[in-house]
Amino acid sequence: MVMDWSDIERIKITHRPWFWWLGIPPVFGCRCGSREFPCSALVTALEAERHAVQPHIERLVTELIRRQYGGSARTGMAGR
Repeated sequence: MVMDWSDIERIKITHRPWFWWLGIPPVFGCRCGSREFPCSALVTALEAERHAVQPHIERLVTELIRRQYGGSARTGMAGR
């Protein structure tokens, strides 16, 4: 599922923990009305955010490996 960054940020801002006093013992729910935190909307938004930044993180890790070991990062341990 592809979400716009604006949608992800809006969901992350509006879906915050909320203290439910109705239950014994009191529990944390979500401001959207869900009795569990994180709610399904927030879980979906966080998953979409992880998928969106994955290629960027992979490029950063590859660059760090190249800097540290000098050369190609594709050889791995088997290439040593």
